Amino acid sequence: MFVSSVTLANEQPRPSLYWLHDDLEGCEPEADFSLCNSSTDTKDVAINVVINATVVKGSEYVDTIEYSPSFIDTIPSATCVLVHLKIITKASWNSAPLGTEIKVKLVVTGEGNWPEHNADGHVKAHYTYEQCEQGVQIDVSATKIEWQVIKPGTYVTAEGIKFTIKSNGEIDIKFIASNLVNSSGSEIEIWYAVGDNLEAAETFGWKKSFTISLDPTPPYGVTIRLWGKIKVEECDRACEYENNPTIIVYPKA
Repeated sequence: MFVSSVTLANEQPRPSLYWLHDDLEGCEPEADFSLCNSSTDTKDVAINVVINATVVKGSEYVDTIEYSPSFIDTIPSATCVLVHLKIITKASWNSAPLGTEIKVKLVVTGEGNWPEHNADGHVKAHYTYEQCEQGVQIDVSATKIEWQVIKPGTYVTAEGIKFTIKSNGEIDIKFIASNLVNSSGSEIEIWYAVGDNLEAAETFGWKKSFTISLDPTPPYGVTIRLWGKIKVEECDRACEYENNPTIIVYPKA
């Protein structure tokens, strides 16, 4: 009896894709991933590779996501291709609480030579973008108080300047001011206070400088009013007086 056997080599390409780092995190809206072909056989080339990206956490803060390339013609064996991801956020992200996360998934959804192995959803990577920096948003109803005084006396602003403040953490507000001064150096005394109304401002107390602590967490933040008070004496010369108060906002230590 004559017996012969033939062993046929498997010439079908068998690329095997994986993400070099499949779980990244950071405080920046951009990240770089490497999609690699782990096969060492030169015939095992990945072709027509399709990548898809989706937001799996924190979508309410995301305007859009950009990633490139989303389609790769070929990935030779033992080779990696860089994939860049960028998260474009909505304005609400600036006031999101510290530690809030946006999570994006990158997944291979198509591959031409071994799709049942590479494009079944298991070749995936994640990037977690964390809110690490404190942001502050301030809306001001006015930036100037004008006084028109026709006789000596003590005067208070009829309506305080309204500050609407939002932040993703506690803040301190430092207010520094000096007296009103004219061109010759003469002064008119002025003081400031904060409060929802004039009665609250009186309770706060009239001061030239002060620091207050706030927790203006979203979505509404806090609203404060700044009031002014001046005292015009008989000896004060009629002319223009001005000052330039300074308001400093910084994260609470």
